[in-house]
Amino acid sequence: YTAEVAENLIADKIETCISGSTILLALVKINNLDLISENYGTAGVSEALLKVSGILTGFYAEDPDAGNVVGRAGKNEFVVFADFTEYDLFKAHDKLKESLKEISRRLEECELDSGRGMVKCSIGAAVYPDISTDYDELYESAGEALKEAEENDGNYVLYKNETTGREKV
Repeated sequence: YTAEVAENLIADKIETCISGSTILLALVKINNLDLISENYGTAGVSEALLKVSGILTGFYAEDPDAGNVVGRAGKNEFVVFADFTEYDLFKAHDKLKESLKEISRRLEECELDSGRGMVKCSIGAAVYPDISTDYDELYESAGEALKEAEENDGNYVLYKNETTGREKV
């Protein structure tokens, strides 16, 4: 989805979430898109965006009935809104964390065709309703986690409130 469509879909889904939901809002940024552009031009940039989009869509939006959303969030960013609701809240959080580890692993293997180089990504994530029930606050928290992931050359950071700190991998 485009940035505007993704934002509207996510905001609508947040407004209609049932009590007890566990939902991931993640921001994925291609860290080296400027370098790819410098070395391979618009064709390289398009390829990198398509590859990352394909990985995210294949992982989170494979099942259209799941209601997950994957869309653009900026020039080199994507947003993911994925439902991990389970009767067992601990199981839901475990599945959410495992999905972040797996998508991070898949993105680590993302490379341009013909061995031209790797596409380096960082992920910042926040959990609804643990962090907030408001889209803007959730997005801001995921953005803070993304900045931290970029600064520490980490694969992903899961935002947690100030009392529990942040979870890094």
